[in-house]
Amino acid sequence: MTEHLAGLLLSSGQHHTDLLSYLHSWVIVAGIGIAGLITICLLRGPVMTDKFLSSFGALASKFGPKIFYGAVGVLVVGIVVNQLALIIIGAALAGSLLVGLMAWHY
Repeated sequence: MTEHLAGLLLSSGQHHTDLLSYLHSWVIVAGIGIAGLITICLLRGPVMTDKFLSSFGALASKFGPKIFYGAVGVLVVGIVVNQLALIIIGAALAGSLLVGLMAWHY
């Protein structure tokens, strides 16, 4: 089959059988397997996210605003003292909490 497909590829009148000659049956099976795993992960992701968010929902609503204000405080202090590590930590923590908030209310 690969020779037939390679015969369909024409470039300046010559058949390029070398383009598809490396496509063996194990490559096709591996490609189908990888596509299957990606599909399973994409279908399983929302279910796992829902279980994860529901288990931490009570703690998130209690400590989320406190941690966010602390992260913004660390970010402001990092900007004031011009300390890159504090800026990165504050921005990453505040950003991750905002992403979690969006995922929670999605």
